Amino acid sequence: MDAVERLQALHRDLLSLSDTTIPNVAALCAELEDHLDAFRNFVKKPARNDASRNTVQNGTLKIQTAEYTLSEPFKQQALELADALDLDEIEAAALLLGAQQSSEDLDRPQIISAIFTFHQNRHFSLDCLRIVLDRAIEGHVSESVSQVFEKTLSLILQTADGKSISIASYWKQCMENMEELEKWSERVSERIHRVSVTEQTESLEFAEIMQYQRSSISQQHECLGAIAYRLSTRGQIHAESVRWLLSRMRSAERYDAFLVHKLPSLFSCLSHLAASDNMCKPEEAQALNQILTSLRDPDAWTLPVLQSASAIVWLAEYSARASDRASGSAREGTASLAVDEGDANDRNFHEALDHGAFHFLLAVSHDTRRSDWYDPAKQGFYSFLVQDSPALHVDVFTVSDFLREILMEVLQFCAEGLIFNMPDSLRKLKIEEDEQRRQMQGRHQLRPNELELHLERFLLVLSNVFDGYVEAAERFWTGTDSNLHGFLQWASMRQSTPRVAAFCELLRALSGDESTAESAHTFLLDEGQTTAVRSRRNSPLSWAHVFRELEYYASTIRERPTPQTTSGFGTRSHPDMTVEPESSMMLECYLRLISHIASRTAVARNYLLKGPMDIVDNLMQLYASNIPSRLRACAFTAMSGLLSEKDIDLRNNIWTKIDGWIFAQPVASNAQPGRPVQAPSQFANADRLNFERIAPGFEEPNAFVILLKTLIAPVQKQSSLKDSLPFPEDLGARYRMSGIEPYVDFVMGHVFAKKSQELSDVLQLRIMRWECLSFANACISGFNEDLIVLANRSHIPIESTIETSSLAAYARLHPFARIMEWFFNDQVILSLFAAVSQDANEVNSAASDSPLVLSLLSSLEIIDLILTYQRTYFDIIRPLVKTQSNGRPPIVANSALATFEDAIITRLDFIHTLALYCSSGHANLAIAALRLLKQLSESRKLANSVYVRSAHTADKSRLIVALERDNGSEGTCRALANIMQFDPGELADQMDSPGLVIKASILDFIASSLDTVTDQPSVAHLLLGFACSVNTIYADPHSLFGTEQSLFDSIVAFSSVVPDKDDLTYHSALTDIRNKAVQIVRRLWRSPLSSQLVLSELRNAAYDYFFALALRQETIKSTSMWDAVQLRDESFWVKPCAAGYANFLRMRAAFCELGAIELRNADEQRLETYKARIMSSLLGSTTLSSGETFTNASLFDLIDFVDLTAPPPLNFPGHQFFDESLFETCKNEDTDAPVTFDLNGVLQLILLRQNEIVKQSQNLSDADRQNLEEESYQVECWAFANNAEKHVAEARHEALQGWVRLATVVLISSDRNKASSGALFLQLLQVILAKLERSFYEDLTAAEIFAEFAFTLIRFSSLQKPRESNNMTGEETYEKVFEIYRACLVGIQCPDSTQVLRQTCAKACRAFIMQSCQSQQKLTKRIMQSIQSFGDRLLDTLCDDANDGLDSRRASTLLLLEAVVLVSNLTQSKYIIEAFSNRNFVQIMVGLLSRTVEELQQTKPEGKSSITLETTTITKQPSALADKYNSISARIALLARVAQTRLGGALVLSAGLFPAVKEARIFSADPDIGLDFDDSSALRRYYELMLAILRVLNAAVVSQSSENEQTIHQARGFLHENRPCIMSIFKRSAGIGSHDSGNGDVLRELVDNFTALIIATDFMESAEERSASFALPQIFT
Repeated sequence: MDAVERLQALHRDLLSLSDTTIPNVAALCAELEDHLDAFRNFVKKPARNDASRNTVQNGTLKIQTAEYTLSEPFKQQALELADALDLDEIEAAALLLGAQQSSEDLDRPQIISAIFTFHQNRHFSLDCLRIVLDRAIEGHVSESVSQVFEKTLSLILQTADGKSISIASYWKQCMENMEELEKWSERVSERIHRVSVTEQTESLEFAEIMQYQRSSISQQHECLGAIAYRLSTRGQIHAESVRWLLSRMRSAERYDAFLVHKLPSLFSCLSHLAASDNMCKPEEAQALNQILTSLRDPDAWTLPVLQSASAIVWLAEYSARASDRASGSAREGTASLAVDEGDANDRNFHEALDHGAFHFLLAVSHDTRRSDWYDPAKQGFYSFLVQDSPALHVDVFTVSDFLREILMEVLQFCAEGLIFNMPDSLRKLKIEEDEQRRQMQGRHQLRPNELELHLERFLLVLSNVFDGYVEAAERFWTGTDSNLHGFLQWASMRQSTPRVAAFCELLRALSGDESTAESAHTFLLDEGQTTAVRSRRNSPLSWAHVFRELEYYASTIRERPTPQTTSGFGTRSHPDMTVEPESSMMLECYLRLISHIASRTAVARNYLLKGPMDIVDNLMQLYASNIPSRLRACAFTAMSGLLSEKDIDLRNNIWTKIDGWIFAQPVASNAQPGRPVQAPSQFANADRLNFERIAPGFEEPNAFVILLKTLIAPVQKQSSLKDSLPFPEDLGARYRMSGIEPYVDFVMGHVFAKKSQELSDVLQLRIMRWECLSFANACISGFNEDLIVLANRSHIPIESTIETSSLAAYARLHPFARIMEWFFNDQVILSLFAAVSQDANEVNSAASDSPLVLSLLSSLEIIDLILTYQRTYFDIIRPLVKTQSNGRPPIVANSALATFEDAIITRLDFIHTLALYCSSGHANLAIAALRLLKQLSESRKLANSVYVRSAHTADKSRLIVALERDNGSEGTCRALANIMQFDPGELADQMDSPGLVIKASILDFIASSLDTVTDQPSVAHLLLGFACSVNTIYADPHSLFGTEQSLFDSIVAFSSVVPDKDDLTYHSALTDIRNKAVQIVRRLWRSPLSSQLVLSELRNAAYDYFFALALRQETIKSTSMWDAVQLRDESFWVKPCAAGYANFLRMRAAFCELGAIELRNADEQRLETYKARIMSSLLGSTTLSSGETFTNASLFDLIDFVDLTAPPPLNFPGHQFFDESLFETCKNEDTDAPVTFDLNGVLQLILLRQNEIVKQSQNLSDADRQNLEEESYQVECWAFANNAEKHVAEARHEALQGWVRLATVVLISSDRNKASSGALFLQLLQVILAKLERSFYEDLTAAEIFAEFAFTLIRFSSLQKPRESNNMTGEETYEKVFEIYRACLVGIQCPDSTQVLRQTCAKACRAFIMQSCQSQQKLTKRIMQSIQSFGDRLLDTLCDDANDGLDSRRASTLLLLEAVVLVSNLTQSKYIIEAFSNRNFVQIMVGLLSRTVEELQQTKPEGKSSITLETTTITKQPSALADKYNSISARIALLARVAQTRLGGALVLSAGLFPAVKEARIFSADPDIGLDFDDSSALRRYYELMLAILRVLNAAVVSQSSENEQTIHQARGFLHENRPCIMSIFKRSAGIGSHDSGNGDVLRELVDNFTALIIATDFMESAEERSASFALPQIFT
C-alpha cells in the first residue's frame, strides 16, 4: 500500500467515526502516528535547485536503497514535473518513478499521474489533519477517541527534537502556507493566460492538468483555512498574531475563494480577543479597535468592505466590554467615560455599515451557500438589498460543506453578539429607517435607492447563516424571555414593506424542521391581541396580518394591467391604492413563508386551510389576476406547500378549482368540489389563453409543473394498490372531456419539449427538466398494470373492487396513457436524450442533490420505466384508449416507432454516455445507469447480432458497436473494475453501503447480459475485458484482460476475498453479493463461448481460484447463525436469512462443480502435479502456488448441509377471509425453476381482497378489521416463506448434485492401484449409506441424487480388486455395497417414491446383481433371500412400473426384473416365476410383444416434432424412439430370461408366444428393407429385434425339451412360415446377392440362432418327411 492509499484509508476511517467508540482505538492511534510528519510539515515542499537538477541530468539516481539509471525521456519528464510543481528535481524523479502503476490505473501519461498523486497526497494529509482537529476540538466522538485526537494534536505540536510549538505558531504556519498556495495558484493562472495570449493550442492533457492543479490548490487552501479556524477557537491566538493577520488582510485585493477561506479564522480571532480580557488586555483591545474602526484612514485597506465587516465582528463582542465597564463605572462614579465609549462604539458601528459591512457579510453568507438551485424570489430580494453595495469583483467560486459550516458557525456567533451586545444600535437603525421612509412618502417620491436598508440586510444575513442549522435556530425559540426570542418580537413590530419581506425570510430560515416550524407557527398566531384595535403598521407580523395583506392586495390588484417587469421590485402602484414600492416583493415573501411552514408542520397546514381565512380562494384569485409572473409563481408554490400530506378531499377540491380557473369556469367559494357550472361559449378557448399566460419565462411554468406534480402525488394513507386516479374522475366532465390530458400536454408538449429548448440559462433548464421528468415519473409509477392482468386471471370482481368506476375508465383516464404517448413524440424524445447527454466530468464534480444530477437521474429512470411499461402500453392501453377516442386531443406519438429501442438505435452514442455514468461518483446515478444498461442488454433488438443485408453476413450487436467506438469500452471496463475492488470499509453498513449496492448492480447487469445472449458475444463480455468478434471472444494480450486489470479480474478477486460472515453469524447481504460474483464466474466457465479462456485464466497462479475457494469452504452446523437466526428457528423462513443460506449452498455447488472440472481436466491432460494438489485440497490440505499450506474442509465435510434440517414450511394461514386457491394465478411455473409465488402479485390480490371485503361488509367491526389485517400479513408471510423454502430446497439439491459429481470424478481420477483408492471408496460408501435411507422419507429429490451416486459406487466397486489391509477387506467392501443395494430396494418400494427414484434404484440394484452373479455366484442365494424378504410389495411395484410410465424409465425396471429372474434361475427358485404367474405379468409382456412394430412406427425419431391437433401444441421428443427401442429390448430380454427354465418357458409359451410373434410381423418383413419406421439405423435395429425374439423362442423351446410335442410343432410351424426370411438372412450372412458389412455380426448371430432352433426342432428331418409324403407315385420302372 503506497502513501496515498494509506492516507485514503486513514481518511476513510476518520470520516466513518461516530459518537460510539470504534472497535480498535489502538489501530487508529498507530495510523495517526504514522502520519505525524505529514501533519507537522503541512504542504511544505523542497523547491527546485541546481544541485538536484544536475543529479537528475547525470542519469544516475539513488532512491532509498535502490539505484536507477535514467533514460533521456525519463529525465526530460522528471524535469518537466519539477517545473510544473516547483519541486526539487530528485523528489520529482522519485514521484515520477512511483507513478507507473497509477498511470496504468488512471489511463493517463505518467507525468500527469505523478501530478495527481502529488496533489492527492497533500490534500488527503491536510483533510485528515482537519478532521483530527475538528474531532479533537469540537468533540462528537467517544471519550477514548477524543483522547487519541488530543494526544495526536500534542504530538503534532512537537518538533523532531521534542520541543513544543505553540498553537499560535502553528496557526501562523497555516496562514503563511495559505499565502504560498495563493502564489502558486497565481502562477498556474499566469501560465494558462500566457498560453491563451500567445494563441498556442492547448492539448486536452494540458487543460486537464492545469484545471486539476487549480482545483487541488484551492482544496488544500480550504483545508488550511478550516485548520486555522479550529486552532483559533482554542483561545490561544494573541493580539500580536491578530495584528500580523490584519496586516496581511489589509492588502487583500480580490473577493474570491481564497479570501473567504481566511474569514472563519479572522472572524474567530477577532471575536475571541474582543470578548476576553485574559487574551487581550484593555490597551491591546483599544489598539485593535483603532485599527479596525479607522475607516477613513488614508492608509486604508484595499477592500474597505472587508475592514468594515471585520469592524462589525469586532464590535459585536468588544461593545460588551464597554457595557461591563459602564456597569462598573456607575458604581465608581465615572459613568460619563463609559457612556462616551459606548457612543463611540455606536458611531463606529454605523460608520462600518455605511462603508458596506452588512453588504459584505450578506454577500459572503449568500455566495458561500449552495448555488446549485435557483430561487428566483430570494435571489431577487438579495439583488434588491445589495444594489447599492460597493463594487466587488466576484470570481465564481464554491466552498466545501465543512468550510461553509464553520463560516456559518462564526457568523452565527457574530450575529448573536450583535443582538446581545448592541441592541440600542439596532433599534437606532430601525428608527432612522422608519423616519427616512416617512419623509420619502411625504414627498410622494418613491425612490427606494435613497433608503438605508441596513436592518433588512442584517435580517437577511441572519436568514442565510441560520438556514439549514436547526440546532442553532432552536435558540431563537427556547424561552419567550430570551434575548433572541425578544429580538424576533421586536423585529416583527412596526415593519416596513422590505422589512416584512426580510423578516419572512428569517422566519423561513428558523423553521427548518417540524419542531421549529411549529414554533414559528405559534409565533405567527399572535392570539394575545385583537387585530381590530391594531393598525397595519403597528401590529406585529402574524397570520392574521398576512391574511389581511393577501386579501387586500388580491382584491386591489386583480384588475390591474400586467406589469412589464417580472422582478416585482420598484413597481409603480395603481392610482387607486396606496402601496409601497416593494409590495410585490412582500407578497412573494408571504407566499414563500406560507409554503415553507405549511410543508413542514401539519398543525400550521391545518390552520391555514381551515382557519378564519379561505386561503385557497385567495390564491385562486391571485392566479386569475393580472399580477407579475414571479408573484403568480410564488402563489403556485404556496399552493404546493398547502398540499403536503394532502387527503383526497383537499386534492379533489384543488383540482376542481384549478381546472375551473384554467378553463375559465366561475366557481363560487362555497361550491361543492367537482361541480363546476356549465361553460359559456366565450370561454371556449380559455384553457389555451390561461396556459399561454403562465407559459412565458421560467419561474411561472416551473412552479405550475411543481403544483401539478404535487397534485398527482399519492395522497396521505393511500393504498399501495394504486387503484384510484390522481384526480376526480369527473374532472371537467361538464364542459370538456374528463381527465387531465390538457395538463399533461402542457407539461410535456410545451414545457418539456419546447420550453426546455428555448431556455438559455443552464441552471433553469436543468431545474425545469427535473420537474417535468418528476411529473412524468409520478404519472407512470402511479399506474398499476397488474389490475388489468389480474382482471383476466383472478376470480375477484376487480371492476367492483377498485376505487375507479371501471377498469376501462382507469386505463383511459389515468395520465399513464398520455404520458407514454408523449414519450414516443419526436420533440419529447429529443429533449429527453438532451437531458441524458451531459458532460461526465461536470456530473462527477456536481453535488448529488444538484439539478444536474437529479435531472440526469430522472431521465435515466424515465427511460427505464418506458422500456418496462411499453409492452403494456402498446398491447393493452393504447388499443383501449383508441376505442374511446371521442374528444381526445390529437395523437402526438410518432407511429414509426414500434418500440422505444427504435429511438435508441438512432442515438447509439447514448449507450457510451450511459456507460460513463455507470462509474459515476454519485451512487444513485451509477445504480440507475447500471439498471438501465441491464434493461438495454436484455433487449434482443439491441443485444443480438445484426444481420447486414448488403453484405449477407452478421455483425456485432449494436450495444457492442456503440461501446467500442473510440475505445470507450476500455475506459468503462477500467472504471467498473476499480469500483469492483474489495473495500473493507464497506462491510460495516453492508447493503446500506453505496459501494456494495453499486457492486451488486454491476453484477446484476453482467449476469443479465450473459443470460440474455448465451451463444454470441454480449456487452457483458466486452465490459468484462474480452475482445469480441462476431461469434467468438478472445484475449488481447495488450488489453486490460491481458494485463489482469479488467472487470473480470476484479470480479474473480472480489468473489474470493469478500467475507460473508463474522465471528458470530453469516450475513445474507454479504452472501448474496458474493454469490452473485461467483455465479458470474460460473456462467463464464460453463459457457462454450468462454469456458476454455476463463478456466485457463482461473488456473493462473495470481488467482489459484479453485484453491482460494477451497480455503473459503467452511463447515456448518445446526447451531450456525444466519443473520443471527439458527436454521432450526421457526422464524427462519420469513426472514432474509433463508436467502443467505440458499446463496451459501449455491456457492458450495459452484465450488464442487469447478473442482470436478479441474480434476477431470488434470486427469485428461496428465497434469499429475496439479492433480495431486487438487486431491490434497479435497482431502483437507491446500497448498497455494506460493508454497503456503493451509488446512481446509475436506470432501467429506462438504456434505454437512445434508444432515441439517430446517423447520417445516408454513401452512396456509387464511381461513376466515382468504382461500389458498386465490393465489394460484400468482405462481411462476417455470419448468427450469421451482414453483414460487410472484410476491407482488400476492400483495395485489391481498389488497384487492381487502377492498372487496370492506365494500361487501359495510359495517365491518373493528375486531374483524384487525383480523383481516393480521390474516393478510400472515398470508404475505406464507407466500414469502414458501418462496424461501423452495429456493433453499433448489440450492440444497444443486449443492448435493455438485458434491456427488465431484465425488464421482474423485473416484474415477483416483489411482486404483493404491490402497488409498479403496479407503476413499469405502469412506464414500459409509458417508452416503445413512443419508440415502433417510432421504427416502425426507427429501425425494435428494434421494434421486443419492441413488444415482449409489449406482456409480456399485459400478465402481466392480473395478476394485479385493485387497486386505489392517482396516479393510474385500468382504467388508462387499458388505457395504450390499447395504447400498438393500437401501435401493427400500427406495423402490417406498410409498412416496417417484418413478425417477425407482428407475435409478432399479439401475443400481441391477448393477449389483449382475456384478454379484458374474464375480461371486455363491452370493446369489443371499440376493434371492433379500428379494424375498421384501415380500410382494417390491414385486408389485416393479411389475407396475414395467407396465406403466415412460419408456425411458420402464427399461430400467424391466432390466432389473431380468436380473432378478437370473438370480432366481441360478438359485433354482420358483418364487419369481410363480409371482409373475400370480400377477399375470408374463401374459402382459407377451401380449405387448405383438404390438412391437406398431409401437415403433408410432414413435417419432430424434428431433422430430409431435403435433397434437387438439391442443395445437408442439412438443419435442429428442430421444423418444431410442427410449422406445430400449424399452422393447428390455421387455424381450426379460422374456428370454424367464423362458430359460422349464417353468418359465411353459409360462411364456402358454401366454401365446408364437401367436404374438406371428402377430408382430417382424419375421414376415423383407429382410433387405426391414421395418417401416423413421430411423437412420432402422435395418440394424430390425435385425437386433429379430435376434432378441429368436432368443426367446430358442430359450422356450430348449427349456421344454424335445418331448413336448406341442412346443416342437409350434416351433416348426414358425420356421416353415418364415422360411423366406430365414433364407434371406442366410444369404445376406453368406454375402450372396448383397454384402452388408455393417451388420455382419448381427447376421451371424441370427444364423446361429436360426440354426439352433432348426436343430432343436429337427426341422430339416420333419421337412424331408413332409416332402416324402407328398411325393409322386413311381409310374416308371
